[in-house]
Amino acid sequence: MLIHKPVAEVFEAFINPDITTKFWFTHSTGKLAVGEKVEWTWQMYNVSVPVIVKEIEPNKKIVVQWGNYQHMSKIV
Repeated sequence: MLIHKPVAEVFEAFINPDITTKFWFTHSTGKLAVGEKVEWTWQMYNVSVPVIVKEIEPNKKIVVQWGNYQHMSKIV
């Protein structure tokens, strides 16, 4: 997929739930920030997952762990 937007705008779209809820999940308990734990919800599927923010390098990298507590996946 090719995204025709400035890097800063795309980065903000992934860390800011006010934007992310328009294209990925339907609800989040907060904005992504290092050390924070938020919950993402997909209301249409009645599914919520915990998300732990491990690393953020502005405009370059977002690292989170998410899933259920027994089987957390890492997204880089």
